[in-house]
Amino acid sequence: MKMFIFAINLLVASLLIGCGSTPYQDDYLKHINHLESDYIDFKIKFSGDGLVDLRGLYNRNNTLDGTPVLYQGDAGIAGLVLQIGTHSTLIDSERDKKLAEAQKNANSEITPLIDLSQNISLSELINGSLIKQAETSPVFIKPIFFSNSEMNRLFVKTHVWIPRKQNKKSRKEPDNQYQNMVQVYGQTLNKDEVESLKSGDVNLLSKILSKLLVTSLEIAKNALAGQYQDINAQAKTFIIEQDTQRQVIRGNIVDERCGMNIVKDIRSWFIAFPIQDLEKVNTSKSGICTIAAQH
Repeated sequence: MKMFIFAINLLVASLLIGCGSTPYQDDYLKHINHLESDYIDFKIKFSGDGLVDLRGLYNRNNTLDGTPVLYQGDAGIAGLVLQIGTHSTLIDSERDKKLAEAQKNANSEITPLIDLSQNISLSELINGSLIKQAETSPVFIKPIFFSNSEMNRLFVKTHVWIPRKQNKKSRKEPDNQYQNMVQVYGQTLNKDEVESLKSGDVNLLSKILSKLLVTSLEIAKNALAGQYQDINAQAKTFIIEQDTQRQVIRGNIVDERCGMNIVKDIRSWFIAFPIQDLEKVNTSKSGICTIAAQH
């Protein structure tokens, strides 16, 4: 009997293990690297419609209040599995609704920027840079831009991936031989710049987005070329403060260039932020660095 109860508890735990996790979000990408050598021929192709995707920044705390659930045991193990699966699906559905509503509200707070970005093409943003585009064997790119509610701090999450050249041997194998994410924070805008954006200065917005995108692509290019080698030093904790939110980054600075610090975090993502932000860092004995958005 004890073994049976243990087996039931194990089954319930395994089925509910995903209930407390974050639902799928399209601005997340797990790092994968099955490349056999450094990738030198960096030519890109934008995924999707090729237009700017700009969104408001919102709090990702999507945890719902726990509600006691009584499962009916008289239906046997099969019935229990069905009840747990149904409960898990309902929880995920509620979370997705909550996230969608939060994103909608965040977007409404930066409506002037979103309206201004509607007709800006990604190809336009990389004009004048050394980044080349190609249709044959490209590195696929999907940038997602974000702004805080004050519209004075923008950043980009750029997805980078290289599809497999051969068919998968099993379902467990990933679709891509390489994929990663590069996140780049822009400098905090002054009041005049914010007012200019609110007044419809599309050239200023394009300039800001262009710098974010090109910087992220240059980092991706260098990473694929093997420029950012692993560092054996103990990782540090960086806390980026923006509005009422905090982004905690655990990793090491791998490069400093073009006024940016580039951190490779423990997920192998690359995150870049202005050097002047790091100069305002408060460092404690625990090695925790607070990078505050300037106001």
